[in-house]
Amino acid sequence: PSSAASDVYKRQITLASTSSKVLVIHNTHELKMQCSGNQDMEASVTIERTTTGDTFDAVGVARARVRDNNHPGGKLQHQVTITYVDSGFSNLANTYNATCKKESNSLDAWAYHNQMILIEIGA
Repeated sequence: PSSAASDVYKRQITLASTSSKVLVIHNTHELKMQCSGNQDMEASVTIERTTTGDTFDAVGVARARVRDNNHPGGKLQHQVTITYVDSGFSNLANTYNATCKKESNSLDAWAYHNQMILIEIGA
């Protein structure tokens, strides 16, 4: 899939059994943070699972944080890869969301998510 600059990136999988597990591999090839002055910069990418389509009732299953202490200002760019095995489903249809979140109000943060792979691992 092509890159998308956004704060939410979605992929769906329908399982053969609720006793299966899902291997989630997500790559954010550019997590960018920007500030105007001398401050700490921190942002995160969180993988969440929801079972009700577009309703955002997600359960956080994995998270990666990026931090730079006392940055003089400007932009920082990081690559973030999350690999996680998820289990404990109550529904066969599951949507995984990768969200980018800034951890400071005076910071701008955005992500270019370029790939999320979901693989069912049979029970």
